[in-house]
Amino acid sequence: MANTFALITKLEGQAWIRDADGNLQPLRVGMRIPVDAEIITAAGAQLSLQGSESGVLQVAENQQLKLADDLFKTADPAESALANPADTDVNALITALNQGQDPLAQLDPTAATLAGGDGAGSTYVRLSSVIENTTPLALEYPRSVATPTADVISGGVIAPEEPAPQAGVGGDAKSVYEAGLNQEASSETTSGSIAISASDGISSITIGGVSFTLAQLLGDVGLLPSVNTGEGTLRITGYTPGANNQAGTVSYEYTLNAAQQHAPGANNNTLPDTVGITVLGAGGSTAGGSINITIVDDVPVATAINAGVVTEDSATTVVDGNVKTATGNSFGADGQAVLDADAVTWGSVNAVLNGGAAVNLSNYGALVRNADGSWSFTLDNSKPATQALNAGDTIAVTLGYSLTDKDSDTRSSTISFNIQGADDTARVTVNAGDDNDFVYEAGLTSAATTESTTGVITVQASDGVAKVTIGGVEYTVAQLGGNLAALGTVNTDEGTLTITSFSLAGDGKSADIGYSYTLNAAQQHAPGANNNTLPDTVGITVLGAGGSTAGGSIN
Repeated sequence: MANTFALITKLEGQAWIRDADGNLQPLRVGMRIPVDAEIITAAGAQLSLQGSESGVLQVAENQQLKLADDLFKTADPAESALANPADTDVNALITALNQGQDPLAQLDPTAATLAGGDGAGSTYVRLSSVIENTTPLALEYPRSVATPTADVISGGVIAPEEPAPQAGVGGDAKSVYEAGLNQEASSETTSGSIAISASDGISSITIGGVSFTLAQLLGDVGLLPSVNTGEGTLRITGYTPGANNQAGTVSYEYTLNAAQQHAPGANNNTLPDTVGITVLGAGGSTAGGSINITIVDDVPVATAINAGVVTEDSATTVVDGNVKTATGNSFGADGQAVLDADAVTWGSVNAVLNGGAAVNLSNYGALVRNADGSWSFTLDNSKPATQALNAGDTIAVTLGYSLTDKDSDTRSSTISFNIQGADDTARVTVNAGDDNDFVYEAGLTSAATTESTTGVITVQASDGVAKVTIGGVEYTVAQLGGNLAALGTVNTDEGTLTITSFSLAGDGKSADIGYSYTLNAAQQHAPGANNNTLPDTVGITVLGAGGSTAGGSIN
């Protein structure tokens, strides 16, 4: 069967093929050229061609050769063999030699050649040609493409075989960071380059299972498909070819797809993403390498939270917040642990008075800490310890907490706030009745009740009303809030005072005490001074829960 093309199996130096327009195209190992092509070799070049069906042709340097199928064919043995000379010729030569004559004179002229034989043996060999000292075109017998060949040169010396085509792939190592997934920073992306080579000419490369031909690499790389490794996405951003396309540099960009599952609890640990690369040469050479991406885990961010101040007896008594949503806090790209109870854990509670002794926070109010990260502290101004604070007293409170992400990475910090003391105040105000707290002796002997009067005492204490003393008789808030009839009366000698009502404000810091006063009997007034008056002053004292006190009187 006729050869339709020839495969270049070896090329030393430079050689070209001339097209129909006269343009020269460089040849390289692995190329297939038409069997009717015109080949040109440079000085020092050696070119080996394998026919598509059979035959090997070797072309030396400084040649211009038009290929043809018959150049790959070998001669018929019947044509190349010589026939045994006829017996009469042999006898004539022997006789001439024996008689000392010139044997050449007995031979036919050179135009009368021997007839072709059929391969039989002979006792001598006819000189059929003279080899000039030139660089030859060597022909060899047919053999398959897969069978190794040896170059035959003049003189019968066998040239050493050329080494097999070689390919190579470099390596590259980069890192990406999960922390970049949730930030404006682009640390989740990296870029680099990798060198590839093939002595038989680069045909294609495969990256992460996706193949790219040389033509694709030399074209618009923006049209090339990306490579998804599972962990990240790699795309080719450029290709720089080397001489004769036997080498090149592939530029790439790698972006982490999402946060990865790292080893539990190993803060800032890493995971590898190894992207395999294979280069294939036009003559069948191949080599492998890899891009080694290191994925760096991120961890939660737990900041120190300053929650502010609550002040004794002020309108604001609560500080609160949530450590999950606090400014600056984050579980990172991994997200929080699946369970709230695992995502947020609470640490120790410390409360220190004036930078010295530790105190029990529960003596000053109620602390609440929840699994969802929310917390609050409510200052209780009714507590004696709270009211015992003075304006210069400060309790510094710190609460420990920790945040844990899905990888079980943990970061810890604190919440801090202050409890500020205040000086307590108290006040007593008496609101007289319509008669301005006057009683009249005349009412003692008439139907009129002018010997009695009524009014309201208002007491206040910033630390909460605890006790009220009227005319030397002490009443607790609990007593005043109970059965008033069981309280008894206050006898001032001149008159008797009875508590008739009690109303305590919701915050416990003020109370209204209703009273009535009745003159006991006529009094000894100053002699001769008609209608003169005598005072009966009933002292009142209020005592606050924190020790505040104030006085007043019913006159």
